[in-house]
Amino acid sequence: MLMLAPGGAAADGTFRPHYDVFAHPRCTNCHAAGDGPLRRDGRPHLPPAQRGPEGAGSGATTCANCHREAATPVMPGAPNWKMPSPERPMMFSGRSAAAICRQITDPAQNGGRDAEALGRHLVEDPLVAWAWNAGTGRAPPPLAREAFVAAAIAWIRAGSPCPPD
Repeated sequence: MLMLAPGGAAADGTFRPHYDVFAHPRCTNCHAAGDGPLRRDGRPHLPPAQRGPEGAGSGATTCANCHREAATPVMPGAPNWKMPSPERPMMFSGRSAAAICRQITDPAQNGGRDAEALGRHLVEDPLVAWAWNAGTGRAPPPLAREAFVAAAIAWIRAGSPCPPD
């Protein structure tokens, strides 16, 4: 069971706080509809890039060519920078809270994660955490990181309920 300390704002066990984050450009830029990432606040990625095998880009344009293990003043970065894989594209753009919730809680779509592993991904993954330290000119998600973590823990402990359609 997720053993991180609970608490903080928006920790009521519902999915709503997560949707506000997942629908934000820090998430939808890589969880984009289609096979290419976006940048900043939904603009086309330059240079043009494709999801590629394992979500890490393709051909001469891989994510790691520009996105390093840590951000620089001009380039976002975090360990294992990539989009979701083509087999499990995890697209958030334009989807309802119910649709995103069902997608991320389905092990067939989320990389085989059970509730515990999904919670750890949301709370501990450096690529997820990057969204709140995205660099100059990039707005963070609308919920503070600490509140998001508290909400994720409460949601997982509540059984990861999804809102109705």
